[in-house]
Amino acid sequence: MLITDELKAEELIEKIKSDELHMALVKKGPKKGFVQALCECASGSGNVIFQNGDDVIEIYSVLYSEPQVNGRSISRGVAVNKAFTRWNDVGHNTRNAKDPFKSKAFLEYIRNAGWDNETLDYVVFGYIDGKFL
Repeated sequence: MLITDELKAEELIEKIKSDELHMALVKKGPKKGFVQALCECASGSGNVIFQNGDDVIEIYSVLYSEPQVNGRSISRGVAVNKAFTRWNDVGHNTRNAKDPFKSKAFLEYIRNAGWDNETLDYVVFGYIDGKFL
């Protein structure tokens, strides 16, 4: 899992491009850096989209490290479903699961990727030309 205060924007983009699902899992660090400031833009609405031409980065604020508040479960659910769709699109859903929360294979996959329901704060997805990077 990436930590925001140790992370530069270029590193975040490279992580997204190199990840099979074109997703980065990010944890808040003790110091506020550029990437954390970007991620915090997502805190109010649940997600935020940054666009540069055809390149798009979408950040979901899941904030598992903080107490649950109204609306946050929606952002968490959308992030899980988006990851599940990408996992399915790359061919991992061999049992044709319909629900990410009931798919043992998917839940194991995201846990192995570093998805931690106690420390994960932001899930970042990348797109280009309307498709994930």
